[in-house]
Amino acid sequence: MQPGFEKLFVNILLLILVVPNVVFGQPGIKVGVALSGYQPSQSLQIVGSHDYRPFLGYEIEWLQDDEGSPDIGLQLGVFYTVTISKYFDFQPEIYYSQRGIHFYKTKLYNISYNLNVAYLEMPILFKYKIPFDWAVAPGLQAGPYFSLTLSSKRTLDFGDESDTKSVDGVNNYDYGLLFALNFEFPELLASPLLELRFNWGLANTMRQPEEYTNLYEDPGTIKLYALTLLTGFRIL
Repeated sequence: MQPGFEKLFVNILLLILVVPNVVFGQPGIKVGVALSGYQPSQSLQIVGSHDYRPFLGYEIEWLQDDEGSPDIGLQLGVFYTVTISKYFDFQPEIYYSQRGIHFYKTKLYNISYNLNVAYLEMPILFKYKIPFDWAVAPGLQAGPYFSLTLSSKRTLDFGDESDTKSVDGVNNYDYGLLFALNFEFPELLASPLLELRFNWGLANTMRQPEEYTNLYEDPGTIKLYALTLLTGFRIL
């Protein structure tokens, strides 16, 4: 994360949480873990893999033939629930979200490459409250999201050695659609919740830096996806 972003994010969270409920509705907080990865376009396919060299450079060449593994990251943020009707809510949110991908090679070499990208993610969701007379209140959520890139780094590990540096090939933003299944416990204090959500990225999240050699006339696109398990509470 760039200098000052940590303080800015904390200040935003505090500001949102202290704004009067009568104006914005019912606030809440969520925290969880996300399993994320990237989907290259078919034009980047090489034998048995995808080619990330136009975006990440030649140091990824030895490792990318393992297709890459999803990365696990933190997701933390706040939200507001505004009641529209008996069955529908409007729910804007803001998160600090970690995304990335992991490459690892053991054949002849013990090398790993981790791409870690931090976003300020802002979903705008609509919630359908499923009319079941249960102690647990289920709901379906959907809507667009927009993310600003806070930082993008890669860590290259060679056995006992490690090297971390910034990555220039990640775009400054991402956007897409978000779908979630949500369970709340409204009869309990502060209404705890559990949620499973899926981010379907529609933007091209990577670009070819100007200093890189052109390997293809069209380097293609790299889109982001994430599956996140969240818990938290909504203030009643």
